[in-house]
Amino acid sequence: MRNAYLLLQYMFSEDKLVYTPVCYFDLKSGILCPRCEAKLRSGEISELDIEVAKLLVNVESKFPQLQKASFIRAVDTGEHTIIVFGQGDLARLNPILGELRRVVSDKLGKPAIILENQSDPRMLIEDLLSPLRIVAMNTLWIPDGTRELHIIVSGSKRNLPISEKILHSIVEKLYGTSLRITFEPPIEQRRGVKRRIQKTR
Repeated sequence: MRNAYLLLQYMFSEDKLVYTPVCYFDLKSGILCPRCEAKLRSGEISELDIEVAKLLVNVESKFPQLQKASFIRAVDTGEHTIIVFGQGDLARLNPILGELRRVVSDKLGKPAIILENQSDPRMLIEDLLSPLRIVAMNTLWIPDGTRELHIIVSGSKRNLPISEKILHSIVEKLYGTSLRITFEPPIEQRRGVKRRIQKTR
């Protein structure tokens, strides 16, 4: 009996597997241990977290890069599933990111967006908006006690790499705050307009 237990420990050793907020053995057995059950009841993890964690564990043999990655959480925006990995993981997952996104999207039945965990919303928004540049960001406190992030982006709305609606939804779901975006022409473009105005005088 002890030998069988040690074998299970080796098979499910989490130091050589993708890290998830759910025990690896629970994901494989389909039954939550008391600790993970308590996490689910308290809201620390969600049913979606469990579903995505199980999916990642099932595909990690196909994507060995996952074995050094940390899955943090998953969020459903309605139209997309946001999958958040630990800091530094996207560089590690970069060679397989496109295929992993496709596989996860197919399994979940809706497009997946894979992000890196950022405590600072500006860093995450910059990643999503690249190559557009954020020139300013302020936090506005609304009279009802909620807050709103106001960002000023250098560039045109037409050049957004992600729809404004999706961006709003991601920020609201991950940081619990609304978002307002103002677009302004790049400095070079504004200088060009100024020179043309001066020439016409």
